[in-house]
Amino acid sequence: MAGQIPRPARESVTPAVLQKIVWARANLGSFSQASDALKMLADMDLSAKRVRRITRQVGQDRLEEREQQVTGFKSKPLMERLASPMNVSSPDLGVVLLDGGGSGGVF
Repeated sequence: MAGQIPRPARESVTPAVLQKIVWARANLGSFSQASDALKMLADMDLSAKRVRRITRQVGQDRLEEREQQVTGFKSKPLMERLASPMNVSSPDLGVVLLDGGGSGGVF
């Protein structure tokens, strides 16, 4: 994850622990597996229920953040929406390959 995940003050885990919880849940098949892995690998005794609660809240936070970004983008005038992000330059060369079979790509 890039950077720290901000959490409300009421949450009782540190940002570093929060990153481990989110990583475990995102990369394992269930809340229970994430809980077991955190116990085995990081000596963190968190129930599957707590892993679920924390990761669902983080997911909800990200959805709200995304919605704010979308709303902000949609409120911009059209020319601002089409402008390139600052400090981003276009590549010198772009290539499009088409083979007629639908598996063409842009590189």
